[in-house]
Amino acid sequence: LLAEETTDSKRKAISKLAGALSLWKSMHEEVMESATLTVIGVAYSDIKEYPKALECFQQALQISQSLDGRLGEAAIQVMLGETFSFLGRIQEALDAYQKARQITQGLSDPYIRANALHGIARIRREQGNLIEARGLAESALADFESLRTRIPSPDWRASFFVSKQDLFGFYIDLIMQLHQEQASGGFDGLALQTCDRVRARGLLDALVEARADIRQGIEPSLLKRERMLQQQINAKAAGFGSFLLPSDARKLGSTDEPALEDLMAEYRQLEAKIRATSPHYAALTQPPLLSASQIQGVLDERTLLLEYSLGDKRSFLWVVSPATISSFTLPGRAQIENAARRFYKLLSKRE
Repeated sequence: LLAEETTDSKRKAISKLAGALSLWKSMHEEVMESATLTVIGVAYSDIKEYPKALECFQQALQISQSLDGRLGEAAIQVMLGETFSFLGRIQEALDAYQKARQITQGLSDPYIRANALHGIARIRREQGNLIEARGLAESALADFESLRTRIPSPDWRASFFVSKQDLFGFYIDLIMQLHQEQASGGFDGLALQTCDRVRARGLLDALVEARADIRQGIEPSLLKRERMLQQQINAKAAGFGSFLLPSDARKLGSTDEPALEDLMAEYRQLEAKIRATSPHYAALTQPPLLSASQIQGVLDERTLLLEYSLGDKRSFLWVVSPATISSFTLPGRAQIENAARRFYKLLSKRE
């Protein structure tokens, strides 16, 4: 029910979760109580009932802190930051994001740290500090890129990349705002390079999803071991009860997480060996990122490259020739997509 889009289904989910919460309280299962409060808070946030979401997250935070669940505490602090932002309580949002960032500095989990960095970057941008916002956003992107390379399943990797398009969109929009303020700073070229990077990743994931033969020429024993490791890692990862509380799992003496980390380390070593023995595989799975000047270098005098980036509030077009890069601000995604659909209908009628 929680995955459904309608408000009614969310409310039904909250009602069922409230029953589960009472059960966990009666059993004194504080780990599950914190996790359930967090999920209820997410559901309230989804239906824009932010004061109720805030109350749930604050209760979950108190429990997590009492259990010394550092990673769980950091994740909840990020959710508190988002909720405070929706409520217009910017300083409290910033404090929550900063706490999450501080906690994750000593933990090997880039995902929560990246979300905290992204939240701080949004606030710094709203406050007019574009340079600091840029540095924070770039650090968040680096964390997400690092995490993406650790995901063994191609399907999971593609889904993860799609789920983080908002961060890439935020960064492109921020860089183009810097370009408007400093037209000679080369920011439009950097934004173009980032947009091209996103498309390259999307194309790669599409090739993998289509089961393109990108592993041609790799030693069969390496491929067999790769598949076995993927299956073991996926099985271990699915065994975790809550993504919020791995530190609590360690506290309870779980052996799953160290085993998962060992498998991930072996998988990364194997991937490095595959890349070393198969240049074809390496070229497809880790394509070099082209700079703006390198993009221009593949064009001839009779060719223009048109590159688009659609955003919620505004979109961008880059017109690239061998000698120049020109950028234009366009309306938001919804307006462009509506116009495209109308144009398509007109063409269909003419046929």
